[in-house]
Amino acid sequence: RGFLPHIVLESALIDMYGECGQLKSAEVVFDRMAEKNLVSWNSIIAAYVQNGKSYSALELFQELCDSSLVPDSTTIASILPAYAESLSLSEGRQLHAYIVKARYESN
Repeated sequence: RGFLPHIVLESALIDMYGECGQLKSAEVVFDRMAEKNLVSWNSIIAAYVQNGKSYSALELFQELCDSSLVPDSTTIASILPAYAESLSLSEGRQLHAYIVKARYESN
């Protein structure tokens, strides 16, 4: 009692490690999570992007899309720089189609 649920703490750790450039530590926390929610996925994707690992971030985004979870506007904002860095027109079009299909609104 009085402690945060594991998933909240683990997601916060992933954020912290990502912001501190400790991507390996963020990966360890994510890989060991018993339960992953959209916040934890967004955290690890953002950590990869922040640390210049766009290709890995794109792979994780694809894994997320293949799961039962549905990416949200935070996910899209996190992954967008990875798509821009990849310079892949076809991948950019796929993301654009996903955004239109999901009807995300600009903030």
